[in-house]
Amino acid sequence: MALGKIYIIIPILFGIGLILYEQKNLEEFLPDFFDPKESYFGIPGIDNIFNLQISFFRQYLNDPTSVLLNHTLFPLAMVNIFIIAIEGSIPGVNGLVTYYALVAAISVLVAISIAVPLIWIPAWIISENRKEILPNVTLNPKRVEQICLGVLSTLPFLIGMTIFKQDKLIVWSVISFVFSFPFAALFWVWYPKGVNPNTVNQNAYDLASKFCLILFGISIFEWFLVLEHSIDNNFEVLIGTITQIISGITYPATDYMIVDTWGLIAASAYWVFVAENAKLNKKFWKFIGQSMLCGPGGALALYNYHRYSEMIETDSKNSTSSSRLRYTNDNERQPLIS
Repeated sequence: MALGKIYIIIPILFGIGLILYEQKNLEEFLPDFFDPKESYFGIPGIDNIFNLQISFFRQYLNDPTSVLLNHTLFPLAMVNIFIIAIEGSIPGVNGLVTYYALVAAISVLVAISIAVPLIWIPAWIISENRKEILPNVTLNPKRVEQICLGVLSTLPFLIGMTIFKQDKLIVWSVISFVFSFPFAALFWVWYPKGVNPNTVNQNAYDLASKFCLILFGISIFEWFLVLEHSIDNNFEVLIGTITQIISGITYPATDYMIVDTWGLIAASAYWVFVAENAKLNKKFWKFIGQSMLCGPGGALALYNYHRYSEMIETDSKNSTSSSRLRYTNDNERQPLIS
């Protein structure tokens, strides 16, 4: 069922609203960008970005609230990056939905909570509305394998945020995690999207669904850390976080990340809504309920586990099906990383 233009406009307006709000929180750090104090790589532009990022995250990580936000936002970001990579890899999809690098770059330079609703969700809806159907091509399992490896390449930095105690190492773990998103694509970008189903014996959607369970496990562990830190010292961190949100008295960097976290949660919920043909059905409310039990990252991973599992049978059928999973072959390209 084609979705109307209103469903495209809503996330765009949401993304613009986030930009307007977050702009004030960045003003304090702009001098670090335009007049960098440190030279990290000796490359103009790159050093400017890193000076801004380091100044920003030092302030943010100095706030105890950052512990709760990190363990909520970053696993959810991993799941979103996986979805963006898979959905953009389905043979025959076209337009901005295939521009993973663009979404990842905006996520690094601005915020993932802005990139997803402003760019990716509208592009995904437009691509769905214009889908083409051909019977003899399926998603390439090898490409999915490489997507899984690419997403897992961000995991060491997520672990570093948890195990490191030195402030400097934590700052660099966070920055490395954020900057790893664009480079993750090097694992899969040169693999063709589509293959003839007769040439492969492994279903790509089965692999994608199983990897969602891995992301679910990571997200559950991170959500456990959120709950653990929330109750530490008689709920001191949790109460402090709630007080900051209600009072509006926060560091600019902390306020930015609070909005980034809730913005990505809202964008993820909206994508589930449109993926269910804009219906507030059982699957949507199940996602909302699981977000509270498993964390938003865990809930989104679990939703996509079931989503891709349901695609397996459809993808294996012979072909007069109207499945969106069958498209023309992508241009054959050589793998960069094998």
